[in-house]
Amino acid sequence: MAARYFTISEYETRWKKRVLAKMEQLGYDAAVVWGRSGGGYERCGDVLYLSNYYSQASGQGWDNALFNARSFSAVIMQQGQTPELQADEAWPRKDIVSTDRIEWHHDPIRGVAEALKRRRIKGKVAFVGSQVLPMKYWLQLESYTPEITWDFVDELVLEVRRVKSPQELKCIREGGEFMTSGLDRLIEGLIAGEAEATAAAAAAEKIISAGGTIHMIPCSHGDNIQYWCTNQLSGYSLENPKPGELVEVLGHNETSQANTIPAKNEYSLVNETLISREPADQ
Repeated sequence: MAARYFTISEYETRWKKRVLAKMEQLGYDAAVVWGRSGGGYERCGDVLYLSNYYSQASGQGWDNALFNARSFSAVIMQQGQTPELQADEAWPRKDIVSTDRIEWHHDPIRGVAEALKRRRIKGKVAFVGSQVLPMKYWLQLESYTPEITWDFVDELVLEVRRVKSPQELKCIREGGEFMTSGLDRLIEGLIAGEAEATAAAAAAEKIISAGGTIHMIPCSHGDNIQYWCTNQLSGYSLENPKPGELVEVLGHNETSQANTIPAKNEYSLVNETLISREPADQ
Protein backbone atom coordinates (compact mmCIF):
# COMPACT_ATOMS: atom_id res chain seq x y z
CA MET A 1 0.00 0.00 0.00
CA ALA A 2 1.28 3.46 -0.87
CA ALA A 3 2.02 5.91 1.91
CA ARG A 4 2.10 9.68 2.12
CA TYR A 5 5.48 11.24 1.61
CA PHE A 6 4.83 13.86 4.28
CA THR A 7 3.53 13.25 7.78
CA ILE A 8 0.03 14.30 8.84
CA SER A 9 1.59 16.77 11.27
CA GLU A 10 3.25 18.45 8.27
CA TYR A 11 -0.16 18.93 6.65
CA GLU A 12 -1.68 20.17 9.89
CA THR A 13 1.04 22.80 10.09
CA ARG A 14 0.28 23.85 6.52
CA TRP A 15 -3.42 24.13 7.29
CA LYS A 16 -3.37 25.87 10.66
CA LYS A 17 -0.12 27.82 10.90
CA ARG A 18 0.18 28.78 7.26
CA VAL A 19 -2.97 28.94 5.15
CA LEU A 20 -5.64 29.50 7.81
CA ALA A 21 -3.37 31.98 9.58
CA LYS A 22 -2.89 33.85 6.31
CA MET A 23 -6.64 33.82 5.71
CA GLU A 24 -7.24 35.29 9.16
CA GLN A 25 -4.65 37.97 8.47
CA LEU A 26 -6.46 38.88 5.24
CA GLY A 27 -9.89 38.79 6.89
CA TYR A 28 -11.33 35.60 5.38
CA ASP A 29 -13.32 32.99 7.26
CA ALA A 30 -13.53 30.70 4.23
CA ALA A 31 -11.64 30.03 1.00
CA VAL A 32 -11.97 27.66 -1.93
CA VAL A 33 -8.67 26.57 -3.42
CA TRP A 34 -8.83 25.22 -6.99
CA GLY A 35 -6.36 23.07 -8.89
CA ARG A 36 -6.07 21.04 -12.05
CA SER A 37 -4.23 17.72 -12.23
CA GLY A 38 -5.31 14.63 -14.18
CA GLY A 39 -2.48 14.34 -16.70
CA GLY A 40 -0.78 17.68 -16.05
CA TYR A 41 1.34 19.04 -13.23
CA GLU A 42 1.61 22.76 -13.82
CA ARG A 43 -1.42 23.83 -11.75
CA CYS A 44 -1.93 20.99 -9.30
CA GLY A 45 0.28 22.52 -6.62
CA ASP A 46 -2.11 24.25 -4.21
CA VAL A 47 -4.53 21.33 -3.92
CA LEU A 48 -1.65 18.85 -3.70
CA TYR A 49 -0.02 20.95 -0.99
CA LEU A 50 -3.16 20.94 1.15
CA SER A 51 -4.61 17.48 0.50
CA ASN A 52 -2.03 15.32 -1.32
CA TYR A 53 -4.69 14.68 -3.98
CA TYR A 54 -3.89 14.23 -7.65
CA SER A 55 -6.65 13.26 -10.10
CA GLN A 56 -6.28 10.02 -12.04
CA ALA A 57 -8.28 11.40 -14.98
CA SER A 58 -6.32 11.32 -18.23
CA GLY A 59 -6.77 15.04 -18.83
CA GLN A 60 -9.69 17.44 -18.70
CA GLY A 61 -11.76 15.70 -21.35
CA TRP A 62 -15.03 16.88 -22.84
CA ASP A 63 -17.99 17.74 -20.64
CA ASN A 64 -20.91 15.39 -21.22
CA ALA A 65 -24.05 14.01 -19.58
CA LEU A 66 -21.96 12.29 -16.90
CA PHE A 67 -18.87 14.43 -16.34
CA ASN A 68 -18.32 18.14 -15.89
CA ALA A 69 -14.94 19.75 -15.11
CA ARG A 70 -12.93 16.55 -15.03
CA SER A 71 -9.40 16.93 -13.65
CA PHE A 72 -10.44 19.96 -11.54
CA SER A 73 -10.60 19.66 -7.77
CA ALA A 74 -10.82 21.98 -4.80
CA VAL A 75 -10.10 22.24 -1.10
CA ILE A 76 -12.51 24.16 1.11
CA MET A 77 -10.67 25.95 3.90
CA GLN A 78 -12.68 27.38 6.80
CA GLN A 79 -11.57 28.73 10.15
CA GLY A 80 -12.00 26.13 12.89
CA GLN A 81 -12.67 23.33 10.38
CA THR A 82 -10.62 20.50 8.91
CA PRO A 83 -9.95 21.14 5.20
CA GLU A 84 -12.39 19.38 2.90
CA LEU A 85 -11.29 17.87 -0.41
CA GLN A 86 -13.75 18.13 -3.29
CA ALA A 87 -12.45 15.57 -5.79
CA ASP A 88 -13.36 14.91 -9.40
CA GLU A 89 -13.00 11.12 -9.30
CA ALA A 90 -14.72 8.30 -7.46
CA TRP A 91 -13.28 7.05 -4.18
CA PRO A 92 -10.08 9.05 -3.71
CA ARG A 93 -7.36 7.12 -1.89
CA LYS A 94 -7.88 7.64 1.83
CA ASP A 95 -4.47 6.13 2.55
CA ILE A 96 -2.86 8.91 0.50
CA VAL A 97 -5.12 11.97 0.86
CA SER A 98 -4.11 13.96 3.92
CA THR A 99 -7.57 15.00 5.17
CA ASP A 100 -10.39 12.77 6.36
CA ARG A 101 -13.03 15.15 4.97
CA ILE A 102 -13.45 13.94 1.40
CA GLU A 103 -16.23 14.25 -1.16
CA TRP A 104 -16.11 13.22 -4.79
CA HIS A 105 -18.29 14.28 -7.70
CA HIS A 106 -18.70 13.77 -11.42
CA ASP A 107 -19.27 17.54 -11.36
CA PRO A 108 -16.92 19.15 -8.81
CA ILE A 109 -18.23 22.64 -9.58
CA ARG A 110 -21.71 21.78 -8.39
CA GLY A 111 -20.23 19.69 -5.60
CA VAL A 112 -18.31 22.64 -4.20
CA ALA A 113 -21.38 24.89 -4.41
CA GLU A 114 -23.53 22.36 -2.55
CA ALA A 115 -20.87 21.91 0.14
CA LEU A 116 -20.75 25.66 0.72
CA LYS A 117 -24.53 25.81 1.03
CA ARG A 118 -24.53 23.00 3.60
CA ARG A 119 -22.05 25.00 5.63
CA ARG A 120 -24.26 28.10 5.25
CA ILE A 121 -21.30 30.09 4.04
CA LYS A 122 -22.32 33.53 2.78
CA GLY A 123 -20.70 36.87 2.08
CA LYS A 124 -17.01 37.30 1.35
CA VAL A 125 -15.11 34.13 0.39
CA ALA A 126 -11.58 33.88 -1.00
CA PHE A 127 -11.32 32.28 -4.45
CA VAL A 128 -7.86 30.82 -5.03
CA GLY A 129 -7.25 29.81 -8.63
CA SER A 130 -8.93 32.28 -10.98
CA GLN A 131 -6.11 31.62 -13.44
CA VAL A 132 -6.75 27.86 -13.16
CA LEU A 133 -10.52 27.44 -13.42
CA PRO A 134 -11.88 28.05 -16.96
CA MET A 135 -14.50 30.76 -17.43
CA LYS A 136 -17.21 28.19 -18.20
CA TYR A 137 -16.86 26.64 -14.75
CA TRP A 138 -16.46 29.99 -13.01
CA LEU A 139 -19.78 31.14 -14.48
CA GLN A 140 -21.39 27.91 -13.29
CA LEU A 141 -20.03 28.34 -9.77
CA GLU A 142 -21.07 31.98 -9.65
CA SER A 143 -24.62 31.09 -10.67
CA TYR A 144 -24.80 28.33 -8.03
CA THR A 145 -23.63 30.64 -5.20
CA PRO A 146 -25.52 33.96 -5.44
CA GLU A 147 -25.21 34.50 -1.68
CA ILE A 148 -21.40 34.53 -1.88
CA THR A 149 -19.18 37.47 -2.84
CA TRP A 150 -16.04 35.98 -4.36
CA ASP A 151 -12.68 37.70 -3.85
CA PHE A 152 -9.87 36.51 -6.13
CA VAL A 153 -6.81 35.87 -3.96
CA ASP A 154 -4.78 33.67 -6.25
CA GLU A 155 -1.48 33.74 -4.36
CA LEU A 156 -2.90 33.02 -0.91
CA VAL A 157 -1.53 29.46 -0.81
CA LEU A 158 1.44 30.08 -3.09
CA GLU A 159 2.72 32.79 -0.78
CA VAL A 160 2.95 30.47 2.21
CA ARG A 161 4.26 27.59 0.09
CA ARG A 162 7.42 29.59 -0.57
CA VAL A 163 8.57 29.02 3.01
CA LYS A 164 9.95 25.49 3.18
CA SER A 165 9.83 23.11 6.13
CA PRO A 166 12.61 20.59 6.90
CA GLN A 167 10.51 17.82 5.34
CA GLU A 168 9.98 19.87 2.19
CA LEU A 169 13.67 20.69 1.90
CA LYS A 170 14.48 16.99 2.19
CA CYS A 171 12.02 16.26 -0.62
CA ILE A 172 13.57 18.93 -2.84
CA ARG A 173 17.04 17.49 -2.27
CA GLU A 174 15.84 14.00 -3.19
CA GLY A 175 14.26 15.35 -6.36
CA GLY A 176 17.53 17.09 -7.18
CA GLU A 177 19.43 13.83 -6.78
CA PHE A 178 17.02 12.04 -9.13
CA MET A 179 17.31 14.81 -11.70
CA THR A 180 21.10 14.95 -11.50
CA SER A 181 21.41 11.22 -12.08
CA GLY A 182 19.16 11.37 -15.13
CA LEU A 183 20.74 14.57 -16.45
CA ASP A 184 24.22 13.06 -16.24
CA ARG A 185 23.11 9.99 -18.18
CA LEU A 186 21.38 12.11 -20.82
CA ILE A 187 24.46 14.26 -21.40
CA GLU A 188 26.77 11.24 -21.48
CA GLY A 189 24.61 9.56 -24.11
CA LEU A 190 24.36 12.61 -26.35
CA ILE A 191 28.09 13.32 -26.16
CA ALA A 192 28.71 9.69 -27.12
CA GLY A 193 26.53 10.14 -30.21
CA GLU A 194 23.48 8.19 -29.04
CA ALA A 195 20.14 9.05 -30.60
CA GLU A 196 18.29 11.61 -28.50
CA ALA A 197 15.52 9.08 -27.83
CA THR A 198 18.02 6.43 -26.70
CA ALA A 199 19.76 8.82 -24.32
CA ALA A 200 16.39 10.08 -23.03
CA ALA A 201 15.18 6.53 -22.38
CA ALA A 202 18.30 5.73 -20.37
CA ALA A 203 17.91 8.97 -18.40
CA ALA A 204 14.26 8.18 -17.70
CA GLU A 205 15.22 4.72 -16.42
CA LYS A 206 17.55 6.32 -13.89
CA ILE A 207 14.84 8.64 -12.56
CA ILE A 208 11.91 6.22 -12.60
CA SER A 209 13.81 3.34 -10.99
CA ALA A 210 14.74 5.70 -8.14
CA GLY A 211 11.07 6.52 -7.57
CA GLY A 212 10.79 9.75 -9.53
CA THR A 213 8.46 10.79 -12.35
CA ILE A 214 9.02 12.20 -15.82
CA HIS A 215 7.21 15.14 -17.36
CA MET A 216 9.47 15.89 -20.33
CA ILE A 217 13.09 15.27 -21.35
CA PRO A 218 14.05 18.24 -23.54
CA CYS A 219 17.25 18.11 -25.59
CA SER A 220 18.53 19.37 -28.92
CA HIS A 221 21.61 19.33 -31.13
CA GLY A 222 23.02 20.55 -34.42
CA ASP A 223 20.73 22.80 -36.44
CA ASN A 224 18.12 22.71 -33.64
CA ILE A 225 20.50 23.87 -30.92
CA GLN A 226 18.77 27.27 -30.67
CA TYR A 227 15.50 25.60 -29.71
CA TRP A 228 14.30 24.39 -26.31
CA CYS A 229 14.08 20.86 -27.72
CA THR A 230 14.17 19.02 -31.04
CA ASN A 231 10.61 17.69 -30.75
CA GLN A 232 8.15 19.97 -28.96
CA LEU A 233 5.87 17.09 -27.90
CA SER A 234 8.31 14.52 -26.54
CA GLY A 235 11.37 16.71 -26.08
CA TYR A 236 13.65 14.38 -28.07
CA SER A 237 13.98 12.96 -31.58
CA LEU A 238 15.32 9.75 -33.14
CA GLU A 239 18.30 11.63 -34.57
CA ASN A 240 21.92 11.12 -33.52
CA PRO A 241 24.23 14.06 -32.82
CA LYS A 242 27.13 14.11 -35.27
CA PRO A 243 30.72 14.41 -34.02
CA GLY A 244 31.56 18.04 -33.31
CA GLU A 245 27.93 19.21 -33.05
CA LEU A 246 26.71 21.08 -30.02
CA VAL A 247 24.25 19.18 -27.81
CA GLU A 248 21.98 20.84 -25.26
CA VAL A 249 19.83 19.50 -22.44
CA LEU A 250 17.45 21.21 -20.05
CA GLY A 251 16.94 19.57 -16.68
CA HIS A 252 13.92 20.53 -14.56
CA ASN A 253 13.81 19.72 -10.88
CA GLU A 254 10.13 20.20 -10.04
CA THR A 255 9.87 18.78 -6.58
CA SER A 256 7.03 18.46 -4.10
CA GLN A 257 5.08 15.36 -3.22
CA ALA A 258 2.68 12.91 -4.78
CA ASN A 259 1.98 9.71 -2.90
CA THR A 260 5.41 8.31 -1.98
CA ILE A 261 7.60 10.07 -4.53
CA PRO A 262 9.19 13.44 -5.03
CA ALA A 263 7.30 14.74 -8.03
CA LYS A 264 6.37 18.35 -8.80
CA ASN A 265 6.08 21.90 -7.69
CA GLU A 266 9.31 23.61 -6.73
CA TYR A 267 11.14 24.58 -9.88
CA SER A 268 14.80 24.83 -10.76
CA LEU A 269 16.38 24.75 -14.21
CA VAL A 270 19.72 23.40 -15.36
CA ASN A 271 20.98 24.09 -18.87
CA GLU A 272 24.04 22.35 -20.30
CA THR A 273 25.54 22.76 -23.76
CA LEU A 274 28.44 20.49 -24.75
CA ILE A 275 30.09 19.08 -27.88
CA SER A 276 29.37 15.61 -29.22
CA ARG A 277 32.38 13.37 -29.79
CA GLU A 278 33.01 10.29 -31.89
CA PRO A 279 31.00 7.25 -30.71
CA ALA A 280 33.10 4.83 -28.65
CA ASP A 281 32.86 2.07 -31.27
CA GLN A 282 34.41 4.40 -33.87
